[in-house]
Amino acid sequence: MHCESGLYLRLYANPPEYLFLFDECTGIQALSRCAPDLYRNDHSQSRESHYNRNGTTNLIAFMHHGTGKVFGRCVTTHDTEKFIQVFLEHVRLQPKDKPLHYICDNYSTHYSQKVCEKVAELCNISSPKFNNGTERRKWLQSEDKRIVIHFLPFHGSWLNMIEIWFGILKEKTLDQGWFENTQALIIGIYDFIATWNDHYSHSFEWNYTGEGLQAVSVRRFNRLLKNECDQIDCSFLKSQLLLMKNIGSLYRERIPDEDWLYLTTLVKEKKTFIQDIITNSKKPKVKKWTHEAFIQLNEFLKLI
Repeated sequence: MHCESGLYLRLYANPPEYLFLFDECTGIQALSRCAPDLYRNDHSQSRESHYNRNGTTNLIAFMHHGTGKVFGRCVTTHDTEKFIQVFLEHVRLQPKDKPLHYICDNYSTHYSQKVCEKVAELCNISSPKFNNGTERRKWLQSEDKRIVIHFLPFHGSWLNMIEIWFGILKEKTLDQGWFENTQALIIGIYDFIATWNDHYSHSFEWNYTGEGLQAVSVRRFNRLLKNECDQIDCSFLKSQLLLMKNIGSLYRERIPDEDWLYLTTLVKEKKTFIQDIITNSKKPKVKKWTHEAFIQLNEFLKLI
């Protein structure tokens, strides 16, 4: 996870008036059990483990940080067009003269060129043309326009508070429901959203400060390199190499010397292992980006 986690923790601590967290909950299954639930004398529940699958739906949901109220739409797909449709519906429900801030993960649908064009249209400004996703994310996060989309660090979806609400939805409705078809499932989800907003919605208090996270990240990467884990994906390796460089640039004083020295030693000793992961990648762009990240880290560690 990148070091920008501190930015989001500060954003939660001092939130704008209109701060929303959104994400997709995909592949929600409409399940019906093969036999009804039974209840024992002590009121505990006995549930049949066998079930029928009756279709799926996807939920795109937005939660207001200050109130916990949720806006959600069930959709058959969660591609760019459908996301823009739901996003546009949400924006139009907000005051037209207020800045809107959104927090989301790095799913590519959230920062496509079409999303940039729609945000520009809603802000009454022209939309630049971008060469890549990095440029699009940077522009969407810029605060010189009415709508700002803040992207969580890679591998940092747990920082999105709406994941807490998804857990409540699962516990209270999805795990308890009996859905003969997708329409029954959708009705159940919408009923829960309405009940939540009317009676139970509240803001979630975020107490985690991120203290110690950088040192934990370094030690974890050290263990992966030490054990030469052959399941390491090249994209994941790229993000970890960049993460180590960012940690060293911004938070070196928070890392115990023995952990940082061990990282330097492992990057040097495991050079062949790292290069093999890059060489064996079947994605040319990922291979190129990971190779560049490896060079950057080596330069930062003064190994080349």
